[in-house]
Amino acid sequence: MEPRDDRTESERDRWAISDEAYQELKEAHAAVVKEFLDPETKLPNVIGLGIGVRLVGGDPERGIIGEPTGEPALQVLVTRKLPREALADNELIPPELAGKPTDVNEVGRPMPAALTQRFRPARGGCSVSDASSSTGTGTIACGGWSTSLSFMPGGLKEPLLLSNNHVLADSNNNRRGEDILQPGYGDGGRLPADKIGELWDFEPIEFFPPLPLNQHSNYVDAAIARVDQFAYLDRQIFWGGYVRGEIRSVSKGLLGLPVKKLGVPVSSRLGQSSISTRLFPASHIRGASGRSSLTRS
Repeated sequence: MEPRDDRTESERDRWAISDEAYQELKEAHAAVVKEFLDPETKLPNVIGLGIGVRLVGGDPERGIIGEPTGEPALQVLVTRKLPREALADNELIPPELAGKPTDVNEVGRPMPAALTQRFRPARGGCSVSDASSSTGTGTIACGGWSTSLSFMPGGLKEPLLLSNNHVLADSNNNRRGEDILQPGYGDGGRLPADKIGELWDFEPIEFFPPLPLNQHSNYVDAAIARVDQFAYLDRQIFWGGYVRGEIRSVSKGLLGLPVKKLGVPVSSRLGQSSISTRLFPASHIRGASGRSSLTRS
């Protein structure tokens, strides 16, 4: 089942990019992204570079993202969009990169977020962390269960929760079996009363040092935990319900698809998708840069 798309035909058209224009943007993005996001030389407030269409009429203070124009552009993501007079000449974002127009978009600063109470069953959006919580509390992305009989020891199907490496695995430092708390340690969760499960696996994050930032290939910050009981976890996402559909591959056809970000301090926030975005730094992790396939808030 494909993701639900409630946009009108006119709205979809304004987000549309031709195959030729999309390929040209991809090539331009690849040509400049490493240098543009180099931590030694990147411009103030810049945290990412993506592919999309130019937006007009946005008002970040009021949560208005802007209307798509249909004009392909490299999207420069900034923590805060400043007026021209507040910037020096050498701090201005160039109108073009690799011969392609740029569009500056304020997205704030990506941070982990959570609903802070204890929930049984817990849902996507709820506070969670490893028991030591040296990197703070994060958010459950969603719940599910193993679909392969050989996935878990003994061939059992068990409930799983998805979150971040830096939330459950302490940025590569935890081992399988580490206790997981809901709510997270930073929100008052403690052993043994708030244990919801154990760390099962995670995708390692590349860090500097030892690897130079411009050589990182961090595409996901993800980890999964095995949940102690089915009754402890619901597959629904708070205020969002069950996940409807799945994205099997990232394509330009997903541009402008409505997305929702959930947690604290934003509670629930709507946005649109952009393609092939690279963020610096990755989430709030110091010493790591990363890429995301769908980013727009």
